[in-house]
Parts: sequence; C-alpha cells; structure tokens
Amino acid sequence: MTLFNLKSSTFVAVFLFIVLSSTSSVASLALERRDGDPHDTSCNSYCNELVPHDCNVAFYNLPFEGDNKILKGDGVIYRDSGTCRVSVDCHGESNVSAGRLLNKDGQTPGFTLLQNRCTSQGQSGQTWVDANCYIKTELLTYH
Repeated sequence: MTLFNLKSSTFVAVFLFIVLSSTSSVASLALERRDGDPHDTSCNSYCNELVPHDCNVAFYNLPFEGDNKILKGDGVIYRDSGTCRVSVDCHGESNVSAGRLLNKDGQTPGFTLLQNRCTSQGQSGQTWVDANCYIKTELLTYH
C-alpha cells in the first residue's frame, strides 16, 4: 500500500510539474504579444499643432498599389503633407491594404481612430492595426 501511494504521489508531482511548466510558457507568449496589442492607441499630448487635413492628405498619398490598394515595401513607408508625416511600419516588409489601415468604423484601430482620438486634437500618435503593423502621425517641424 505504501508503494502504491509513493508511485501515485510521484506521478501527481510529475504531472503537475509538466502542466505548470507548459502554462508559464503560454502565459509569457501572451505577454509578448501584448507589445503589439492592436487595441493600443497612444497620443502625444505635448504636440498640439497637427492639422488633421494635412494628415489625411499624407495618408492618401501613401504609395498604394493595384485594384486592392495594397501598401508594399521594406521598412517604414511614409508620406508628408503640410504639418504632418504619416508612417506605416509592419516590422520588416509591409503588405497591408488601405482598408485595413483605415478601418473606417472609427472604433477598430486604424488611421480613422488615430485621427478621431489624436489628430483631431492636434496631437500626433500611433496605433497598431495588427500585432506586427502600426500607423503613426508625426508633427513636421519644417512646415
């Protein structure tokens, strides 16, 4: 009877160790993904001189290609207009549609939400459109 209790205790201990070890790696993976949380939109309250129209013009002048208006390229892609620079960074090679960047409902992170929350107040800011891709507005100082 003692041998049976020892074997079952060892089995339970090994089982718990495996389960707890695998859970911690899953939890750390979830925390790593939060760095690019698509629900994060941040505004720079120290900047209050951006003109929303300038940011709209800069966005629509990004080099979208084809019928589906895909933005393709290596590194950060940006366009300037008046007081505003709009840049898109998809951590490496960009391949994202204008529709995905806009998210016209104004609630899903994208350029429209960025304009509503930040640029309409004259502030620069950035928002993640997915876990690897963000769009940012910046004040140009040479306008």
